[in-house]
Amino acid sequence: MARRCAALALLLAAGAGHAVEPPADDGGLQDPSRHRPADLVVLQDRPVPYGREVIGTYAVTPVAGQPAMRQLKLWIERVNNVTVRRETVNCDPAAPSRLTREGDQLQLHALNPGGSVGPHNRLSHQIWWAACQPAQAGRDPADLAATARRLGYDGQRREGLQLLPAGPLPPR
Repeated sequence: MARRCAALALLLAAGAGHAVEPPADDGGLQDPSRHRPADLVVLQDRPVPYGREVIGTYAVTPVAGQPAMRQLKLWIERVNNVTVRRETVNCDPAAPSRLTREGDQLQLHALNPGGSVGPHNRLSHQIWWAACQPAQAGRDPADLAATARRLGYDGQRREGLQLLPAGPLPPR
């Protein structure tokens, strides 16, 4: 438990949070797809009422002094708006995880690369693979068990979700 708390503190210090970056003004005609970052890796593209939802990652960077940690931006594009979240991922085989923010809660997803993937954890696994193994980005994580084993992940870790209060976001 102390190790997980220390990892969480490290993740928080690395700057995980939530940021909304609205697209540039396009004369009142909202078309978020026109504003996608050049390095966006699309993880999900699906139909929703009145259009499409596109989720992807971009701006993946290592965390200084923490070789197993990555920060990234998560692009969530809906019909007429875009939300961008700043997230942190731990690629270490001893503690693979994703830290994100939903409203006033921090969510720490303990992951099991190479393990079972379903609707409840697919996006977290897609984000983790895109950040930690960019060559596998966009592939179905359910098909990456052999790759995970070669990389040192045994596929036997217990997955879990910890919810923590985060408080309000600081002004921009």
